[in-house]
Amino acid sequence: MKYDGYIQSSDYEDLYFDVIQPNIINLNLLFAGFKPVKNKHYLELGFGMGRSLLTHAVSNEGYFVGTDFNENQVAFAKNICEQAKISNLTLYADSFEQLLERFRKMKANGEEVGFDFIVLHGIYCWVNEENRQIILSIIKEFLREGGVVYISYNCLPGRATNMDARHIFKLYSQKKHTENFDKIFSFTEKFAQLEPENTINKNILDTINTHRHSHPIYRVHEFLCDSWYLPYFSDMTETMKNLGGGGGLELYL
Repeated sequence: MKYDGYIQSSDYEDLYFDVIQPNIINLNLLFAGFKPVKNKHYLELGFGMGRSLLTHAVSNEGYFVGTDFNENQVAFAKNICEQAKISNLTLYADSFEQLLERFRKMKANGEEVGFDFIVLHGIYCWVNEENRQIILSIIKEFLREGGVVYISYNCLPGRATNMDARHIFKLYSQKKHTENFDKIFSFTEKFAQLEPENTINKNILDTINTHRHSHPIYRVHEFLCDSWYLPYFSDMTETMKNLGGGGGLELYL
């Protein structure tokens, strides 16, 4: 349950994502006609190497919490946190299931558990349905009234042109027991060039060309997870609306 097909063979890239910065989210809320959210507690699910979470904790008021089930990534972030003496940040090496149980136990023990911001970048599309439901439970149970959720995700129809290429990448990787994208691209390219004017094969070749020079670690995490969930925007809208239950959730999609 802890990993459930999520890539563990390599750590994720050490990247900063400004879109999950509290002030950037509030700016977008203002543009959309919503009131900005005052941050007291902020949660990031799947923080990777922690670059964004660490930066946001240092540069913003409020208390920050994050979890990632890659222990190497958590150790990396904790080391920076300790060296920089960041006092308003707690980091866990929990799976989403473990984090949900942790929060429920804390609440049962009389502790106040709730978040004004819950953010996750990319994660929602790379975990299986069970983990997606757990993520939704965390949001439903621990997002404060008037709080905001930021979820980035691979969306249809835009990502539809990558689906056939990703399927071949994954099959070849499993068959040959490799995550080497030079080999994966070489095989897939030869396959697609057997009939290069076919629309599907054109999309496959375009996907290869688009990602030929992207970071090798990104390619592994994007295309070789066991789960690759592609909802339409309308699907995500309905999913998030169903969490509201009249509680006044403000959702930024």
